[in-house]
Amino acid sequence: EFDILFLQLMIDHHEGALAMVRMIENSSNDEAALLAQEIINAQKAEIEEMTLLLGSLSGA
Repeated sequence: EFDILFLQLMIDHHEGALAMVRMIENSSNDEAALLAQEIINAQKAEIEEMTLLLGSLSGA
């Protein structure tokens, strides 16, 4: 089903974004480090939301 595939792909996409942003998480540039943390927080929340939705759609 399209909805399930979409959520699976979006979760993978967000996990990839987390891997990339963790490279600058400890930047000496305060603005970059703050932005990295904001992205991490947002992506994790969205992954959690999509995972729950995926579970309800797939009957888990």
